[in-house]
Amino acid sequence: MRTRGSALIPTWLAFAVTRLLELHFPRLVDYDFTASMEADLDRIASGDEQRVDWLKRFYFGDESTNAEGLRDLVADLGDIDARGVSTIEIGEGIVVRVGRYGPYVEDTNTEGDPRRASITDDIAPDEMSAEKGRELLETASDDGRVLGQDPETGRDIVAKAGRYGPYVTEVLPESDEAPAKGTKKAAKVKPRTGSLFKDMDLGTIELDTALKLLSLPREVGADPSLATSSLRRTVAMART
Repeated sequence: MRTRGSALIPTWLAFAVTRLLELHFPRLVDYDFTASMEADLDRIASGDEQRVDWLKRFYFGDESTNAEGLRDLVADLGDIDARGVSTIEIGEGIVVRVGRYGPYVEDTNTEGDPRRASITDDIAPDEMSAEKGRELLETASDDGRVLGQDPETGRDIVAKAGRYGPYVTEVLPESDEAPAKGTKKAAKVKPRTGSLFKDMDLGTIELDTALKLLSLPREVGADPSLATSSLRRTVAMART
């Protein structure tokens, strides 16, 4: 869950987890089971039920009631269709999938490799429709669009659609990329990036605007307390 003002907004991951529980662990999310479990915990707290005996029945199952235990419920985890569980149908061939790097929308109507687009955090699940999905896909079609070259560095400037919204960035030469694991480098060079303002459009942004965004300072200001501490150290060293 996340918040928007005073409202709680469910995440797409929550939908996938709920779907997983309902499909593969229905007894554990059944209202009658959770109610009886709460009553059992009350008896354990009052001393009328032994917690070890209860946990054994919960894990290994209860032969007297033919209740399946947790051990048997998780025995077929390898057979779970993770892709199916994490897919939420929106309509008209548009689906939302919860991937490793966050939720994204996909058009299953396309042949070959389907079109995909990241879903930004400012879009609540109840705001996602087939129309909204197609809008995100159209925006993503401009992902990685080269706007031109920075006249000072000669590097390509590209516009992209990211999880946290559209942005522009520079493409570093291969020699400036981050070193591979196990290798050492004096300093890690990071490409300059700049988020688009809300009134900017990813599909129409131009090179001049992108360069202005990239020129904005990353560090707005310094912590005054750190500056004071640094000044004190300098004075102390001068005295010695």
